[in-house]
Amino acid sequence: MGHMALYRQFRPVTFDEIVEQKHAVAALRQSVITGQIGHAYLFCGTRGTGKTSIAKIFSRAINCLSPRNGNPCNECEICRGILDNTLMDVIEMDAASNNSVDNIRRICDEVMFLPSRAKYKVYIIDEVHMLSGGAFNALLKTLEEPPAHAVFILATTEPHRIPATIISRCQRYDFRRIPTESMVLRLQEIADAQQTVIDHDALVTISNLSDGALRDAISLLDQVSTGILRRITRDDVLRITGVVDDAFLYAMASALLTGDAPGIVTLTEQLVMDGRDMIRFTLDLAHYFRDLMVIRVTPDPENLVQATSDSMARMQELAGRIPAESLVFAITRLSGLVSELKWSPDMRTSFEIALLSFSAGQRAAGIPGMLSEIPAAASAPAKAPVEAPARTQVEAAAAVIPDKVPVEVPVEVPVEGLPANQEINFHNVPSTSPDVKKADESAGTRSRAYMPPPPFEDMFRAVPVRSGIPSQEAASPSPLTRQLSPMEETLQAPPEEDTYLPPPPFEISSQDSVSPEANPLEAVSVPLPDTREIPAEPEAADNSRTLPLEESWALLLHKWEDTIFSDSLQLKKAGFYIKSHVFYIVFPDSMQGYANSLTGRADYKKISKDILTVISGISSVEVQMESVRDMLLNPEDKSQKSEKKAGAQPDWVAQMLAFSEATGIPVETLDNL
Repeated sequence: MGHMALYRQFRPVTFDEIVEQKHAVAALRQSVITGQIGHAYLFCGTRGTGKTSIAKIFSRAINCLSPRNGNPCNECEICRGILDNTLMDVIEMDAASNNSVDNIRRICDEVMFLPSRAKYKVYIIDEVHMLSGGAFNALLKTLEEPPAHAVFILATTEPHRIPATIISRCQRYDFRRIPTESMVLRLQEIADAQQTVIDHDALVTISNLSDGALRDAISLLDQVSTGILRRITRDDVLRITGVVDDAFLYAMASALLTGDAPGIVTLTEQLVMDGRDMIRFTLDLAHYFRDLMVIRVTPDPENLVQATSDSMARMQELAGRIPAESLVFAITRLSGLVSELKWSPDMRTSFEIALLSFSAGQRAAGIPGMLSEIPAAASAPAKAPVEAPARTQVEAAAAVIPDKVPVEVPVEVPVEGLPANQEINFHNVPSTSPDVKKADESAGTRSRAYMPPPPFEDMFRAVPVRSGIPSQEAASPSPLTRQLSPMEETLQAPPEEDTYLPPPPFEISSQDSVSPEANPLEAVSVPLPDTREIPAEPEAADNSRTLPLEESWALLLHKWEDTIFSDSLQLKKAGFYIKSHVFYIVFPDSMQGYANSLTGRADYKKISKDILTVISGISSVEVQMESVRDMLLNPEDKSQKSEKKAGAQPDWVAQMLAFSEATGIPVETLDNL
């Protein structure tokens, strides 16, 4: 007989050999002792935690002729028949490959027959979540009312995919991951039975790599012990399984945190030449940063981080120099890199670029820093400023730039042939001007150095350029400073308020319409801007406004579009008029229901308050229907209705025509086309 895998050779045959899962073992053992056997069981848990092993032990225990403390004897003819698969009363089926309705229907037909030799006919269905919807429906009725001699044991790794109607008819047991300590003890027993010499650190490493699955751990032990006749060490386990050791992870983490770009590229080359999986290494590196974070935030990390004493010392030294926020950022970035590498056409390039950008970003000042700030020597030293008695406009603008940005102030040099008050630029000064070169050499710096722009919030702010300069120095400027013209001094004078003043809107005179007989130039009025004050929005009611009624109403509708948009759409259909200091909102008769609902809502108070604020000469606001308005209005009041007569020109048309006549700009109308 050939070699048998260790996980099959050392499969538990009694409840006493089961590693962990004490809650499930105790309940099943007690049911065997008392004889209270359920008709359906559901075992849930991750791979390699003992679901199938316990199902086979339980199937033998309930049929054993001489059970011992709930365990099968494994010596009677029933137990031996089940162990060598010669007894047909225990059926094991893989639902991953037998998931159709016909497979389950065959079971439902056979379950009605009595067992041939055993007491119970046991059906073990592994990976039951793979059954189709029709198969679950076929199993449902049999699972609900099975015959007394039938027992169903369902095993799954994904219980959420099983219908609730199936779960509710089973006794459910959730299997937990195997702890590292228990796994190491079991692996040591198997190694001693196989006469395999292996270090304790190697067993711990195998347990950590198996991620709580004992079957995976036994398979790894079988793999590393096959071709090694000497003592198996931790490095042997890492080399055979293709996992990067802690020393390499420490070197890569240090290179990332210190911004060592050549080191990152060199380590990546070594990683590729060793044939390592980059996705697996990225996950291992993220887990390494996780261990660093645990060491950083917990006072006793030995129980939470599985590492040797030497590795723990290096990790503690490295974690002591890194803030916890940076470690969280590193874990998040590496976790996202895993998804990027799965879809990358060139995995190595994507891996290198991601690590280099990550390292450079951590060294930047604006991103959570690693280790320490950038030393001052890393930034280029600024050149010595040129001493000048008077500050120029460029020097004053440079004063608002942050101190961290080195600024080189250009020196303005008078050029022969140009007026004293003319601005010097690159268009009227040749690059080979001897005067400019001479001034550059005497000043010790370049005259046209680049100066970064001021911050965004200061671009709209007037910068005082001559404040704080003594009068005697301003009266006698330096030969290197150009004399400002009177107009430039006026423009550069600091305003009373250091704020940006937008240009005033173009306004038409407040007449309701422009009379054809009136002078068009008088009808158009463009107010001059006030450079000293900004008109503020009034907070209280202001009854001194002189806007026409229709323009005020249009202003209110525009304001309501931002606050009560749905009501603004309805109010656009309404008319309005004023009578006896009362502002009436007139709705069409078809909007009777909306008008009634509006007056009972809280938004009606806002509408009334806005109307009283914007429109002058009124004391209250009321809602009215169109038919009632027509009956109440007097003949002279009807002339004040807001609706326009048929054929009448709107006010904006008359204003545009007046503007056209005043400026001489032709305006085409539909009548002229």
